Amino acid sequence: MPDGTVKSLSIEGAAILQGFPNWYEFPPQAATAGSIIGYSVPPLFAAQLFTHIQKQLSGAIV
Repeated sequence: MPDGTVKSLSIEGAAILQGFPNWYEFPPQAATAGSIIGYSVPPLFAAQLFTHIQKQLSGAIV
């Protein structure tokens, strides 16, 4: 925060930033839910990455 206060991000907020849909249900334990979010890959990033890799493997990108 501008005044130097540090706020923590909620599980719901972190899930939204990571691209989880609103309907996704996390375990009630914050540590477990945080691990799921922390180890996940945002779907849009994964799609872009795999599209790029496919193009490289097919020779479309040199």
